[in-house]
Amino acid sequence: LGFFNSTVFYRWWKMRSLCGQMVQTCQNVAMQVAVFVVDEPPPLPEADAEPPAKRLQRARSELIRLLGLAQALALQACHRERDLDSLIAQGLLERDSEEHRALLDMLGPRYNEVWAWFIFKAYEYADEGMMDSKVAQSVCYMFRWSLCNSSNHVEDLMMHLNQPVPLAYCHLLELMVTTYVLILPMGLVPSLLWVAIFISPMVALFFYGFFKLGSCMLMDPFQQDSGFDSPALLSATLHTMESLERHVPIDRERAQLLGPLPPMPMGFKGAPLPPLDRGVPLAGGVPRMPQWRTPLSGHR
Repeated sequence: LGFFNSTVFYRWWKMRSLCGQMVQTCQNVAMQVAVFVVDEPPPLPEADAEPPAKRLQRARSELIRLLGLAQALALQACHRERDLDSLIAQGLLERDSEEHRALLDMLGPRYNEVWAWFIFKAYEYADEGMMDSKVAQSVCYMFRWSLCNSSNHVEDLMMHLNQPVPLAYCHLLELMVTTYVLILPMGLVPSLLWVAIFISPMVALFFYGFFKLGSCMLMDPFQQDSGFDSPALLSATLHTMESLERHVPIDRERAQLLGPLPPMPMGFKGAPLPPLDRGVPLAGGVPRMPQWRTPLSGHR
């Protein structure tokens, strides 16, 4: 029983570590986007072309959105879900867009494709002059290396989820624990006499409790009731990445135009998180920066 609990707790902690590494990688890439995608591209020759400043802002927001979309799809894959409507409600995806139709046609978990879209767009924006030519190739290489690592973390996570502890081992252990619990009173009576009546249920509770803890709660950390709080994890990561995009580099005029970011969501201690309001598009197709609805109530 101790070996079984050690094994399943290691799996649980390993999956928790892989989730943390995925989040760290996405936030590091978002920080690189905020630092290096800062140069306004040359103006387009068309008379009604989008101004360079708005093109730059749209490019930065688009890269951050793709990072959030890929992470949301990775978490959905861990929960065995395929819910694009929730991603549309969060503003990570536009209904009936080319991306939406492509994701509907895919059969796999789809996060690798979105990270590949990010890398493709990063190279495209670098060619348009939104990165310093001296560092553009190095930055794009960092994007590729970081997102490949993030993909490896998620694939390792999916491997742990799809390869649980063998069922025969769990059944044999359950039979052993059940047998031990049934013969426990007879083993305690010679030494404890009538006190065994009160001690036996307590000992049986601990033994069977440890078995159920390992077989039901720690086996799959993404189950609905006692698993990881994925909505809070995703919301906090989106909030951090969008804060990086907004405040790096420091631009007081731009920050005043976008308005202040609300405080960090309080979903980690069980408080409900508000839905993310991505706003409505402004003139020229540039999306307004997302705002958290207040008060902090409603559904996650």
